[in-house]
Amino acid sequence: MSNSISCIRKISLLSIIFCIILSSCAQNAENAEEPQQQQIATQEDANEVPDELKNIETSVEKIIKLLNGPSAKLDEDEQEKKQDIVKNENGEQQNGEEQQNGEEQQNGGEQQNGGEQNTGENQKENQEDEKKPDENQKKIEEDEWDKINSIISKLHYQWNSFIPSAMKMNAPKDLIESFSNSLNNLTNTITVQNRVNTLLASSSLYSHIPDLYMLYKTPSSPEIKRIRHYTRNAVLNTMTENWSQSEEDIERLKSTWSFFKNTVQKKHPNSSNKLNYSIQELEKVVKEKNQYLSNIKGRVLMNNIDALEKEQEENKQQ
Repeated sequence: MSNSISCIRKISLLSIIFCIILSSCAQNAENAEEPQQQQIATQEDANEVPDELKNIETSVEKIIKLLNGPSAKLDEDEQEKKQDIVKNENGEQQNGEEQQNGEEQQNGGEQQNGGEQNTGENQKENQEDEKKPDENQKKIEEDEWDKINSIISKLHYQWNSFIPSAMKMNAPKDLIESFSNSLNNLTNTITVQNRVNTLLASSSLYSHIPDLYMLYKTPSSPEIKRIRHYTRNAVLNTMTENWSQSEEDIERLKSTWSFFKNTVQKKHPNSSNKLNYSIQELEKVVKEKNQYLSNIKGRVLMNNIDALEKEQEENKQQ
């Protein structure tokens, strides 16, 4: 009798334990599904490129553009306006001098006694007028650096706002650190106000942009931005006659383009062919160590890169 009761108690205890285990497993399964569903929803939202990253790229391009470097979607009208300002000022000075000389000739007989004094004063005024173009150019450069300082300050805030998004996408720690170091280096370089060094530092910062875009779903492959970086870097290194580094950039450019071309050739044959030929032309003049032509060919290539990237983005939107 006692054995039967003991057996019944054991069975009841096992049943209770079994029910507890089942209940626990079911609850764990429900809890496991919720984070998984949340994670999928979060990933779908986070896959889109955040505005902070787009703003960072735009800021870097603005700095390069202000220094008249090979930039994406370069607005060459700005540089032309600056040249027109200087030309107009020179023209006004020349007209003023001609008018002044005419008046002097007309009144020469009447003011013969004071002629020597007037000539000395006119020479002094002419020397001051000759200094004006240099002063105006200096003022333009000061305004540019003021704008660049404003952009770089804003860039630090943009980077700080973007970091949490990058961390959510499991951005490599080395990538975050490298961008941060490059940003600090660019900021320090700007304080010296050296155009070429600032352009090179800006290009170095931009080199991390393609990897940051790789974290997200993009309308065009981030490899097009890597092609832009190698092109720009090759051109900038010709400015300092660092031909070995420029040739190395060209080789990396060709390697990246060789891989990327296979994915865009069929959909964008015309733009792909133009880009391909412009790479060959840039390579040729770099090997010839032709600084002037390298700048021109590089800008042509940059325009072709912009065109292909725009076509890809428009194709994705359709």
